[in-house]
Amino acid sequence: MMMMMMMMMMMMMMMMMMMMMMMTTTTTMMMMMMLMLLLLLLLTMMMMMMMMMMMMMMMMMMMMMMMMMMMMMMMMMIK
Repeated sequence: MMMMMMMMMMMMMMMMMMMMMMMTTTTTMMMMMMLMLLLLLLLTMMMMMMMMMMMMMMMMMMMMMMMMMMMMMMMMMIK
């Protein structure tokens, strides 16, 4: 389970980096805010019990997908 968590963290970091590279200076602030939120969510998730954890993970995945979509949309708008 912990390994999974670590993997998630790594993935998130990678995504963050990619997004930062892509993003223009205007949207970086928004990105930062989102990242902070995500990190907070992750922390809370770790504190949950195992069963809850699984559920949380699913939720997190969904959230990540949504965020990605939003990011893409924003980028399109900017360009």
